[in-house]
Amino acid sequence: VKAAMNGLGIGDAEYLIEAWDEPEKKMVPTILNALQEVKRRLPTMRMCLTLGAQGCGMDAMEQLAPFVDGWVLWDYGYFDRPDCRAFVRRALAAGKHVSHYTCSTRSTMLRSDRYRGYRQRPWIAEANGLTGNDLFWFSDAAGGYGSQDWKVTPWGQIVYRSFDDFIPSVRA
Repeated sequence: VKAAMNGLGIGDAEYLIEAWDEPEKKMVPTILNALQEVKRRLPTMRMCLTLGAQGCGMDAMEQLAPFVDGWVLWDYGYFDRPDCRAFVRRALAAGKHVSHYTCSTRSTMLRSDRYRGYRQRPWIAEANGLTGNDLFWFSDAAGGYGSQDWKVTPWGQIVYRSFDDFIPSVRA
């Protein structure tokens, strides 16, 4: 990825690579090991983590912090807590990217509070001095009831599901 980005004239400081999306606390040792290895081999590559509503705990965030260049934190949940706000202030002071996000699905967007979605979220970023305000749209159930897009192949493959892991299999 680094070679491809640099080959296109995009410097290391101009992009972040997401190491994991909404990890559970049990994944922290694996993620820490991966981030340490990336930083050992490619010290200028910038890595980020997206932390969801369930979080992974402040202790894990502190442990991961030396190897994370960007944090994408779920909605308002992290900003209601003084310990997390202090963490965010330290990360921003260290020059790290910190943004917050929400992820809507087709069903939640239809019933979501427009005030919260279009007015409150930008103010969360402003009030906390964040470097970004993200909105993700997740189109669920394209493969049928109960299936999310990222767990369904559009054609030619079979996906064996194992909770949030997947095992693809291509059949001729």
